[in-house]
Parts: sequence; C-alpha cells; structure tokens
Amino acid sequence: MNFYHSSSFFAASADYATAAAIKCLLAYADGLEGCEIDVQLCNGAVILEGRAPCGAAVDAAVGIASEFTSKPVRNNIIRSAFQ
Repeated sequence: MNFYHSSSFFAASADYATAAAIKCLLAYADGLEGCEIDVQLCNGAVILEGRAPCGAAVDAAVGIASEFTSKPVRNNIIRSAFQ
C-alpha cells in the first residue's frame, strides 16, 4: 500500500488544514485582538482552547469556527483578564 494514497493521510491533512484555517480566521477577526486561542481537531471535533478577555470574544470565536466547519466545535476557552 502506498502511504501517500492512504485515506487516513488525506483525512489528517484535511484536519490540519481546517485547524490552520480556523486559527487564521480567529487571529484576524475583529473583536478578537489579543485573544490567545489555539485550534485542534480531535476525534472529529474542533477544539478551541486558550484565553479571551470576555464572553463576547468567546462567543465570537465559537461562532467563527462553527460557521467555517460542519464539525462539532468544543469550547475550552477560559475567560480571563490579560495581565
């Protein structure tokens, strides 16, 4: 079997691309300046982790991720004031 034609290889590549695209969207979204949000895909779900200064920023990040992908989005963002 040729590794480069394996369906798991393409699935992993698609997951990486999805996470990278969402992270890029979050990095340049209005209202999310200064947020520290990481994006990962795990077991078919998008996982958002990090910190945001307020609930509105958390809601915006979840909304952006949800609009970009049909995968479920899990929010592990902590609201905390930056120091």
